[in-house]
Amino acid sequence: MRKDTKNSRIDVADNMYICKTMRLGMREIFGVAAPAVCECCGRGLVAGERSVCAHCLAEIDIALPAGSVSDELRERLHPRTAPIVAVSTWAYYTHDSVVGRLIRLGKYDDRPDIIDRLAGLYAAELDRCGVAADVDVLMPVPMHWLKRLIRGYNQTEVLAATLGARLGIPVGDNLRACRLRRRQATLHGTDRHHGADGAFTVSHPDDLAGLHVAVVDDVITTGATVSAAIAALMPAAPRAISVLALAATPLR
Repeated sequence: MRKDTKNSRIDVADNMYICKTMRLGMREIFGVAAPAVCECCGRGLVAGERSVCAHCLAEIDIALPAGSVSDELRERLHPRTAPIVAVSTWAYYTHDSVVGRLIRLGKYDDRPDIIDRLAGLYAAELDRCGVAADVDVLMPVPMHWLKRLIRGYNQTEVLAATLGARLGIPVGDNLRACRLRRRQATLHGTDRHHGADGAFTVSHPDDLAGLHVAVVDDVITTGATVSAAIAALMPAAPRAISVLALAATPLR
């Protein structure tokens, strides 16, 4: 007899969530007396350091001065008719880079504190250069409920919440994930765009009409995910769209 695919997916998600909860509980129990160390290199943290040591932070390859609008990054985004006024990213992302390792830890090891730490540094640069001064609302790229259940949290919501708190910009939740997608990291080139097409929808679109909306994502690679988010936002008639990303793959 054929097994119900939907129920089997939910069973797997439940089991993974239970295992993750138990693992985190054990980490908290046994980590009480453990010294604070850098999540990237293992050095002991000193006063004023949080999650990541100053040595590792100094190795992060800053992509663009905050406030710069990257034409190359803009070229990765669709639709071309979108009123995109700024595409800003904080650091270069490569698999073996410090920022690459930290973002993966934050996303896949249930460490929102790491994402929050990096977001705070990005927010300081955005505030210094005023790139988000005209933004009315931050819109984090959403995650499907099943994926969120498995992962434990949505890293882009943490990123947007930190940016919003530091910059004084409200965070919206109008953008919704309407279907489950394969991990974008497992796809290449046009497959990423096809996988992201139609992935998002917008609730209460009238609330966004005439606003400057900034889509917030953790990493821009091909631009497929952000492009799908922008396409979903377009019918809401925002007056302007910006993109704020913690990191992006190197500009070519």
